[in-house]
Amino acid sequence: MKVTDSLAYLVIAGLIVAGSAGPHIPIVHGERAGQSQSQIDGRAKQLQQQPPRLNTDQEWKAAVEFMQENCPNRINFITNELQNRPTQLEHDKGLILKQYRQIVNIKDPQIHEIAVAQARIQDQVLGAQLKIKAAGRDQRKILDATTELKKAEEQRMVVQIALRKLRITRLQAEIDHFNKMHSEIVSNWTKEEVKKAISAGSDVTDHSTDDAVIDDSSAPPANKK
Repeated sequence: MKVTDSLAYLVIAGLIVAGSAGPHIPIVHGERAGQSQSQIDGRAKQLQQQPPRLNTDQEWKAAVEFMQENCPNRINFITNELQNRPTQLEHDKGLILKQYRQIVNIKDPQIHEIAVAQARIQDQVLGAQLKIKAAGRDQRKILDATTELKKAEEQRMVVQIALRKLRITRLQAEIDHFNKMHSEIVSNWTKEEVKKAISAGSDVTDHSTDDAVIDDSSAPPANKK
């Protein structure tokens, strides 16, 4: 699988295990290169906390078609194994819908491609797990499925390394921007603090977002020239 550093940052997590909760893949990308990591991580957390909304039949049909093409093990599992477990069936359908929405809402084609690839990797892991579970004591089947599992995990590692490289690249871009626009950014910050001092009167003691500890993602950007 080809992964390039030009991809925007993804946050990818979760894998459905037979009989347990299904995966969700929060995927976040900055709309501009200067977006801070705190904003990206905050958006990822927001996506994780959003409960699946009631879906229309049309949207669910589209989600099923996506899963059949990219995650056949997962959709086949909930279709064939959870028919007599309606509570878990609805739960897993909600997670599938949530993952589908997160992927299709990605506008950047490269990020969309990597997100689909990760979903496929997760499905390969699930398929291998199901084979291991069904193998019973057949050591040959267990060994074959374990080999499949390892190949999928190797692909997962490729993605994880690429994501960390990309985080470094984006943080370096922020550092370069700060260095390049050093004087102008300092000037803008100073102007903002003066405005706060004038408008706040005697109450100028609140510095709860001190950027010595927390990334100051609200800092005013340098003026464009």
